[in-house]
Amino acid sequence: MRSTKLILICLLFLFPLAALGGIDADDLPSTSTWYFHADFKEMRSSDGGKSLWVWLEDEVLDDVRDDAGIDLTAEADRITAYSTTEFGAVFVLEGNISQETKDKALVAAA
Repeated sequence: MRSTKLILICLLFLFPLAALGGIDADDLPSTSTWYFHADFKEMRSSDGGKSLWVWLEDEVLDDVRDDAGIDLTAEADRITAYSTTEFGAVFVLEGNISQETKDKALVAAA
């Protein structure tokens, strides 16, 4: 079930709506092998993104909250992730992220 959700998340971020934040390949390290970007704030507020946001919250972000104790719905405005051959996967959360959430994210990443 988790791998299915991961695949769905990856597919979600391929939609054009997810790219509204203006991030493109030129903004990333030249050694990046893949990337995705989602503007949660825009999804929540736009007519086109609201139904996608509801699905994302119900099917994915609730599980993140339950499993890792991180409430991305309350704190994250945008997420960008990419991978490089040198550093592997890199995740960048933007928003008013509390220190408690930062600590939980570091524990989960470890």
